[in-house]
Amino acid sequence: MTHNLHDKPLINVLISGSTDISRLNPLSSAGKDPDSTFLTPTVDAEIIQNGKVISTDEPPMTPDGIPTPSIIAFSALNAMEIQSLIVNAGLKFKPKASYYETWLEPAKAGNMEVALPQIKSALSAGRDIFRLLRNYRGPIMISESVPGGTTTAQMVMNLWGKEFKSSSSMKHNPVDLKERICKEAVERHGIQSDPIKAVRMGGDYMQAMTLSFLSNVDDEIVYLAGGTQMAVVWYIASELGYHMDNVYLCTTDLVMKDSREQIGAIVRPDHILVSRFNYKLSEYKGIQLYAEDNVREGAGLGGSTYFALQTMDDKTLMKRVDSFYSKFIHP
Repeated sequence: MTHNLHDKPLINVLISGSTDISRLNPLSSAGKDPDSTFLTPTVDAEIIQNGKVISTDEPPMTPDGIPTPSIIAFSALNAMEIQSLIVNAGLKFKPKASYYETWLEPAKAGNMEVALPQIKSALSAGRDIFRLLRNYRGPIMISESVPGGTTTAQMVMNLWGKEFKSSSSMKHNPVDLKERICKEAVERHGIQSDPIKAVRMGGDYMQAMTLSFLSNVDDEIVYLAGGTQMAVVWYIASELGYHMDNVYLCTTDLVMKDSREQIGAIVRPDHILVSRFNYKLSEYKGIQLYAEDNVREGAGLGGSTYFALQTMDDKTLMKRVDSFYSKFIHP
């Protein structure tokens, strides 16, 4: 298996948050039901930080019983000995793990009201986190766990007057529902000339925080680990004139297969790093189902596996994933 060689990140920043959009069934599969999507980013944060779930008895699952991608992401990060910083981007439930507190509340549904009433606090937090991490003097990876984030990404683009259809964490993308919600948001708020205003009206706090972080980047190397959500962030930052020469989108081949045209239209091809991980090698059915597009991204899946596969083959990494996952199946 061949990969483009890039220096691995020195730290992973998981920006974890909630938005009321995720509870509009069936927009997100990040949980067994719409209400549980508010717990998913909390549990993802606990897994990425502590390697275990504390706030519930089991890791978050899709309605079909497929485990959260944070299990795979943690295994890859742990294999590379990469530490993580968890950031509260509007968590409903605070994780039982160390994290960077921003005092942000969950984002609102942008089709019904202003999505980010606390956007100034989010922008300030993004700048503060950059100042905190710039002394690492090495690549930084920013990942996300925001159920409903593909919908907020599409909403932001539409509010900015751009035609765009986002991918989905689910095998079957609820395209019609997303389009209806985005149309409602445009009817409510109108087309925005400023993309930051579009984020305020229809986005989520991860987007605002990451954009603020990127506004301070000079020659630092930053990897945005995610799918169409992070592609939209990359595009907005580029259009705003931020220094993007060393900012890359890290995603999965599953996302690219689903949304290559959309992503290719907004992110420079030489700034896209694609992870190709053979999920069929797992001994567990839930993880094997990733290969059938049941889960495409989440919690930095693409970025973490991309860099892990620079130093080990698929079989070696999957052994680590299965070993870690077995602790949840057989505690």
